[in-house]
This record gives sequence, structure tokens and C-alpha cells, in this order.
Amino acid sequence: MNYRHIYHAGNICDVVKHAVLCRILASLLNKNKGFAVLDTHAGSGLYPLDDTRAQKTNEAQNGIRTFLNAPDVLPEN
Repeated sequence: MNYRHIYHAGNICDVVKHAVLCRILASLLNKNKGFAVLDTHAGSGLYPLDDTRAQKTNEAQNGIRTFLNAPDVLPEN
């Protein structure tokens, strides 16, 4: 098992993590006070899913790719 993020990019945990983060940031934007965000675990910030390392585990297939191919059933904000 390799714990470098590229091997697990786009998995279901990534999808949930980013969805929650987006909702938190959207809520903070509604406040009339400023805020700062410091991401201490961003890594390289770009993980191509066509990279051979990402395809080795293919975790994105059941994560972000499933999400992107799902019908749009949630209300838009």
C-alpha cells in the first residue's frame, strides 16, 4: 500500500472532504467579516487521474467519476 496521495486521488473520501470544505467556505462567505484559509495538507494541489499511479488503484472510478456521472438531483445554491 502506498500512502502518497496520487495513488488515492479522486476517491470517495476526497469527494466528501471537498464537498464539506466547499459548504464551510460558502457559509463563511455569507458572514460580513473576513476570514483566512490555510491549507496545511494541500500537497502538490494537482493530481491528474490519468497518471499511471492514480490508475494503479483506480479509486477515482468509485469516487469523483461516479459523482461527475451522477444525475443532477440536488438544488443549486
